[in-house]
Amino acid sequence: MSRRNPAATLDALARTASLFHGRRDAGRLWHLFAGVLMALFVLTVLLALVAGVQAYGAIVARGHDQDLERLSSALIANTVMGNDYAGAVSVGPGPEGDALVLTRTTETGSYQTRLYRYQGALLQDFVLAGAAYDPSVADELFPTEAFSFTVDGSLVTVTTDAGSVCVDLRASRAGAIGGAA
Repeated sequence: MSRRNPAATLDALARTASLFHGRRDAGRLWHLFAGVLMALFVLTVLLALVAGVQAYGAIVARGHDQDLERLSSALIANTVMGNDYAGAVSVGPGPEGDALVLTRTTETGSYQTRLYRYQGALLQDFVLAGAAYDPSVADELFPTEAFSFTVDGSLVTVTTDAGSVCVDLRASRAGAIGGAA
């Protein structure tokens, strides 16, 4: 990378100024030259401003996407961990594929928290065990085109558009029956 010689730059400016020296319209030409330089400066500042705004917008959008990914993963993980009971995890027939069914039995009966995909969104509903699937009463968690899950021993892995989240069920590992480990 070569550096310009400051003396050469000053010489170039002096030659430019000498073009205007001695001319009757030199003042007008000098003002025109200064105006063009000012316009270039303003244009450069505006272009830098536009580039900065676009960069800021891209950073904010990326941060929003990351927030959505963290939120969706946390919702799924907290739902599964909140229903960490022995034998609680099962697969049910959702409206558009399999549903992750988390069953909890209490003194008043058995209740299910069900996660399933319906019309491009992940839904969650809390119903009496065995109730029919009704997406109109379910809560929409977030939009997703993909929803799948695997249960491997005590490890539940749920995958959506936002990524995968793994939850280790303590109750399944401890062999607890009817309660949290």
